[in-house]
Amino acid sequence: MSLIGQEDPAAILDIKEDIREECSKMGPVTNVVLFDKEVDGVASVRYGNAEAAKACVNVRCVAHIRSVTNRNMAIH
Repeated sequence: MSLIGQEDPAAILDIKEDIREECSKMGPVTNVVLFDKEVDGVASVRYGNAEAAKACVNVRCVAHIRSVTNRNMAIH
């Protein structure tokens, strides 16, 4: 089973947009990749600068994403 639980391109795009929106609060996001086939759910967020990426890790912006997408997420 995939992260989404179905092969719904619209749902995948919605989740990517939610991730981008929340992560953009830390700084400029240049790319979001959602590995929707991963059972554990894996996403990659690329920032325009190191400071924004560090800010995301430091404030755990993923907690905000979790509440928006109703998914358990962690930063690695």
